Amino acid sequence: VGMYAVTVAGGAYVPLDPDHPAERTHYVLDTADPVCVLTTARDEFDAGDRTALTIESLDLSGYPAGPVTDAERLRPLRAADTAYVIFTSGSTGRPKGVAVPHEAIVNRLVWMQSAYPLDGTDTVLQKTPATFDVSVWEFFWPLQVGARLVVAKPDGHRDPGYLVDVITAEQVTTTHFVPSMLSVFVGEERAAECVSLRNVFASGEALPAATAQKLIELTGAQLHNLYG
Repeated sequence: VGMYAVTVAGGAYVPLDPDHPAERTHYVLDTADPVCVLTTARDEFDAGDRTALTIESLDLSGYPAGPVTDAERLRPLRAADTAYVIFTSGSTGRPKGVAVPHEAIVNRLVWMQSAYPLDGTDTVLQKTPATFDVSVWEFFWPLQVGARLVVAKPDGHRDPGYLVDVITAEQVTTTHFVPSMLSVFVGEERAAECVSLRNVFASGEALPAATAQKLIELTGAQLHNLYG
């Protein structure tokens, strides 16, 4: 909710993972220098000397429910404005912040909708941590076209049994897997129950042919390799 609010307001969001090492988090905060930190009481997040707002306690009763307009923003929102900043892993040194504009997100979503059309009958499973770029299309694509969005529980993407449960219970049609996790998923004895899947995307690593074939045999889904 906070992420959507920031992008609509014309600001840029910087996702933080409460489970990341404190040293990395403090480095990201010092580098990005955000005007505030949005969090929840449950996270008990240490924002240091920065203003921290707990989203669930904000009083929004004085604000209209209609669309936000440029007249309400500090300045007009333009396509080239930064939508989010995601920091690299830091495996080659210090993490580096990459600023991504609104037009880049829209370009990606328009392409995906053209290549792999979704409609109101689709359900997208959002399970990628917000600190990774794959999460962006998961969060925004279904809302752009009127599809349904299901958000997995924290760390749910690591539990193949849970993923089978949520895919079958929510009749998920569209999701993403890192190939190494996909290999674990197709080894789950109940994976064949996930017959609602229509489109599965794989990226982040090389996709083994045996894993790809196993998923298709079990579920009948179309598998799209977006890596390299």
